[in-house]
Amino acid sequence: MWSVLLLLLAAEGRHYVWNDYIPGQTVAYGVPDTDNRALRIDCIKGRLSISGPADADESERVQVRITSRAGTRTFRSEVTEAGDGPNFTIAVTARDDILKTLKSGRSIRIRVKDEGWTVPGEGAAKVLAPLIKSC
Repeated sequence: MWSVLLLLLAAEGRHYVWNDYIPGQTVAYGVPDTDNRALRIDCIKGRLSISGPADADESERVQVRITSRAGTRTFRSEVTEAGDGPNFTIAVTARDDILKTLKSGRSIRIRVKDEGWTVPGEGAAKVLAPLIKSC
């Protein structure tokens, strides 16, 4: 599903990039100024979380696998509806290797159910470091 969407966006000339989606609160890897994104990192009330698309029903519990430079970790998440459709959300800390990997310019790999995609780290530090620091 996501690979088809990315191909369609590329054909339209709309590319995924790291962007300050809601300054001081949310950064995203997606098409700027839209809800079209592959990953979102939020700071809400001093807590960091990572969200992304999940091809699942709202309230369904899904297994989320994220591979960073430290290896693959598995999380459980309840799917919630967001502006771009159903999403998983997991809590992380500022020292989490997932965030460190992205800030270092390296890619992470995400897998939810049967869908998997890569989120590049190139360009992430510019928006991610200030978010983490202020959170």
